[in-house]
Amino acid sequence: MKRINQIPAEFAGSLDLLAKSTGLNNFTEQAQNELASNQVIGYCEPGELCILLKPIFRKGKLGMLIWAAISRGKNGISKYLPVFLKIAKETHTEFIEFQTKRPGFRRLAKKIDFTQAHSSNGFFVFRREV
Repeated sequence: MKRINQIPAEFAGSLDLLAKSTGLNNFTEQAQNELASNQVIGYCEPGELCILLKPIFRKGKLGMLIWAAISRGKNGISKYLPVFLKIAKETHTEFIEFQTKRPGFRRLAKKIDFTQAHSSNGFFVFRREV
């Protein structure tokens, strides 16, 4: 997986569609700005996965938010979770968090050792300690 400094064209449309489904417009433009200002770290596996990670703080602990992700391969989240855990450990992150409006992610979250932390603005929030 390669670190990116801009959204690859092959994932831009999919990220915009994902964002629109949650009420966000012009997501790719916002993401490009966040990448350029180092507020977000991006990784890509061409043709398979694009992920944007954002540092967050909760109760004085450093965490890593999976801000946006598109996986085109089968079981992409499970397949790349070891990579995310490695990045988290290397950056001294204490937890990984992701948010979704898709209720089906509850089953997946359990399988990959994430627990539902809370719900916020219609999103399910899942967390895993590192």
